[in-house]
This record gives sequence, C-alpha cells and structure tokens, in this order.
Amino acid sequence: MPLKGGEEVLRDLQGQTAPPIIVLTADIQSPIRDESLKLGARDFVNKPVDTANYIKNIRNILRD
Repeated sequence: MPLKGGEEVLRDLQGQTAPPIIVLTADIQSPIRDESLKLGARDFVNKPVDTANYIKNIRNILRD
C-alpha cells in the first residue's frame, strides 16, 4: 500500500469496530504473519493465491 503498511493499518484499527481483515501479501516471513494475526487479522494469505482455499476461508470468516 502506498501510504501505510499493513501492520500499521492493523495497529490503527485495534480497539475499533472493523470488518474482518484478511492480509494478502507476497511476504512469506513467519514473524510478519504472526504479528498480523496478533494485531487482529483473521487470516494471512500468501501470493500466489490458491483461489479455492481463499474463498473457503472467506466463507468461514463470514460465518463466524
């Protein structure tokens, strides 16, 4: 994202009512994944995306 990174956005949203967040990234580092989930992301998806699995995860998140 041009103005803020994903972690910064997640930090800004902490404590607010927000829709479920799914992080979609090319970054495969485990610490980034762990921090994103700790900050409230509901899922962390690496590129290239497995479309069928991605859709299944979205449906599961929306059911919660």
